[in-house]
Amino acid sequence: MYRLLILLCAVTILFFSGVGCAMSPKNPSELITISGTIRVVGQEPFSYLVLSVGDDLSKAVKKQDYLIVGPLEKRLKGDYQWKRVKLEGMICLSPTPEFTKCFKPSRILSDQDQ
Repeated sequence: MYRLLILLCAVTILFFSGVGCAMSPKNPSELITISGTIRVVGQEPFSYLVLSVGDDLSKAVKKQDYLIVGPLEKRLKGDYQWKRVKLEGMICLSPTPEFTKCFKPSRILSDQDQ
């Protein structure tokens, strides 16, 4: 019985310590503004739309990329690839383990061709 209790405690601790691996927003309903370049990364069928916030896109790093999700994803992919944009939206939990940052834009504030 004692071993079962210790095992149960260990499993519970491991479970709750693993929950923090994904980036969780402090206030998920808070609107923020992020500027960056819209890019498609990966190869079909595993391609993703991202907002790269780094300055040097030739050395793009996933840590600088926000996975774009939500209703504006299709419009951004079609009309804004390789354009610098300023987006307003909310930080979200990434649905895929390839990205630690996720952004759900609610509107496009501005765009500038590079």
